[in-house]
Parts: sequence; C-alpha cells; structure tokens
Amino acid sequence: MKVENIAQKRREIESLLSDTVGRNVEVSFTKLGRDTPYSVAIQTTLYEFEETPSGPRGPMYLSINASMLQDESQLDDLVQAIGRRYKGE
Repeated sequence: MKVENIAQKRREIESLLSDTVGRNVEVSFTKLGRDTPYSVAIQTTLYEFEETPSGPRGPMYLSINASMLQDESQLDDLVQAIGRRYKGE
C-alpha cells in the first residue's frame, strides 16, 4: 500500500529511530540510485570524542529513496533494519 501522508510518516520514522539510536534523526525522502534504498550521515559532536561524554550527541541524517513510498510495509521493514544496524551508535 502506498504511503498517503508523507509528512506524518516522516515524523513517525524520526520518533522511532531517535529512541532506537539515541540521537536526533532527521528524515528526508529523495531520489537515490535504483539499488540504493537509503543513505545515512551521522554528525558527531566534540563531546563524543571525549572519554566521558557529558554533552549532546550529534544528529543522524537519513535519506530514504522516494521509491520506498510506494510500499509502506517495505518501508517499515527498511526502517526496522536501519534501527537494528545503528542501535546505540
């Protein structure tokens, strides 16, 4: 089933992954290569380089291929896989 409300789905993914990976997540839907379902960039802060981090962690920027919006269950599976891969990063 196709994703009808893209803005709502984006917020759901951001909320779910923020809790999972322990940092703010910003999601966008864009055109990526045909065989590229997503792209991730993690911004680290100076606090993360210290031995005892006491400050905020940098955000995670997630770009999901817009073609994933055609199948909501496939998108949900992808988000779960991303969460497992980056859990606690």
